[in-house]
Amino acid sequence: MILFLRFLAFTFKKLPRKCALHLGVWLARLAGLIFISKKKTCMINLGIAFHDTISLKEKNKIISRMYANLGKNAVD
Repeated sequence: MILFLRFLAFTFKKLPRKCALHLGVWLARLAGLIFISKKKTCMINLGIAFHDTISLKEKNKIISRMYANLGKNAVD
């Protein structure tokens, strides 16, 4: 795992920033699809935070944007 993370860090440094950010977003969203239990936790937390006043589509949009933001932060 450490070697993989070092490889990603090396790759991100060599890419132009815009490309690296897009790759980070893509990888983070892929991780969001793989780790379904985390999405369920996010759904529960959004339900608690917004008292079920937002739709399922809006919750999915928030979760997708959250993963995109995590990917950008990881690259930076």
